[in-house]
Amino acid sequence: MSVGIWDDYFFLYCDDVDWNIRFRKKGYLVAAVPKSKIWHMPWEFKSGFNTVYYATRNKLYLLNKHLQGFEKIFGLFYAQAAALYFSLRFIFKKQFFASLLMLQSVIDYLQRKSGKFADNELLARLETSALHKSYHIWLFMVLKITLLNVEVMAKVGYGRVAGTFIESARIVFSYMPWRHRLKIIKTINDFYLWRSQNHVR
Repeated sequence: MSVGIWDDYFFLYCDDVDWNIRFRKKGYLVAAVPKSKIWHMPWEFKSGFNTVYYATRNKLYLLNKHLQGFEKIFGLFYAQAAALYFSLRFIFKKQFFASLLMLQSVIDYLQRKSGKFADNELLARLETSALHKSYHIWLFMVLKITLLNVEVMAKVGYGRVAGTFIESARIVFSYMPWRHRLKIIKTINDFYLWRSQNHVR
């Protein structure tokens, strides 16, 4: 009741890790058995749709959700660099579809797509590109990832600058005499009223 159910964003992969982290943040003890032994095939050798797509996309979402500050920036950069590296390895192994799918998972994370993958048309295009080994599609997707990262960083930077500007304006505003404050508020209200009446965006 205090932690909530599993996050629907993940749909598959990393949802259990997220749940453990959320329990720990609420003060519960999350325990493990260090003497246990597990034989598990590395995910790289079972490159199915779920493993490639959800494991990559959801790892990025998990880092973004739970890390802060420099750790988040470094973690997301490292995870995306790892995705590009494994995408290249898939190409060298002649697994072109898995390579494109891994890049698509990064793109979908950056575009905030969540839950179960349901774009069958996009999947068909990726399969066709993989069949024809369209390397220019791979380069296009890498370029798209780069541009989306620049856009995200620009938004974050703009948000911080705007937040700093607004906070500074509030401080200055609070030190003004009340008559000056009322005059500024009236001017702003008159402007927005004029804009709405003249349908100016």
